[in-house]
Amino acid sequence: MSKTRVITLSALFSAISIVLTRYFAILVPLGGFPSLSIELGGIPIVMGGIILGPFAGGIIGAISDIIGFLINDRGGVYHFGFTLNAILTGAIPGVLFMIFKKYHANEKVFKIINYILVSLLTVLGNIYIFTVQSDVILVENRWIACGALIIVYIALMLIITFVSKNKTQKSFITFNQVILVVVLVEVFVYILLTPIWIYGLFGIPNTISIASRVFRAVFMIPIKSIVIYYSLVSLKNLR
Repeated sequence: MSKTRVITLSALFSAISIVLTRYFAILVPLGGFPSLSIELGGIPIVMGGIILGPFAGGIIGAISDIIGFLINDRGGVYHFGFTLNAILTGAIPGVLFMIFKKYHANEKVFKIINYILVSLLTVLGNIYIFTVQSDVILVENRWIACGALIIVYIALMLIITFVSKNKTQKSFITFNQVILVVVLVEVFVYILLTPIWIYGLFGIPNTISIASRVFRAVFMIPIKSIVIYYSLVSLKNLR
């Protein structure tokens, strides 16, 4: 791919990420602070990493976070930790797909890993529902939240099982590879790293911050995976 196309695509993915993150995100308060963001701004960053490689993916993430903050800080303060998050959101998928391409792992391996990781996240999410303080989730809503989480889990299991058989997977990418990348980014970037930065800024306990992001991840994984996969399949000629 030519340098001109790489620069053009990087700028495009960065612009889309900025718009989705800064203007279409939902900020959920934790501990009185808007510290849980529900948004799709990471999708173009992940796509950039997969299509253009880890270096370009990291650059896209950095540009998206820094310029996005300058355009609309959403009432917050700048923290390099979130820039690092954005860099890793693009770099991790790029590195993983380089490995996938080199070793050609069996699709069944990806499927089994996805079953295990998604099941673990769902169990942790349900533990959060029934152990978190009542002022975060109302007692009468716990069973509703648990039911919703289980429904999403079942749907995701069906997606992992059956969508992976789609004929379009003859392209450079498979659906279970995308799910695995999305899960790993959610775990390492949003579940493990973000609570550290949130604690430093607002003093919100890591237990509450991590648990809420586990709950969020189960809902966001299928949405992000479907959007990323079918977008990449439609853009496969860009590689």
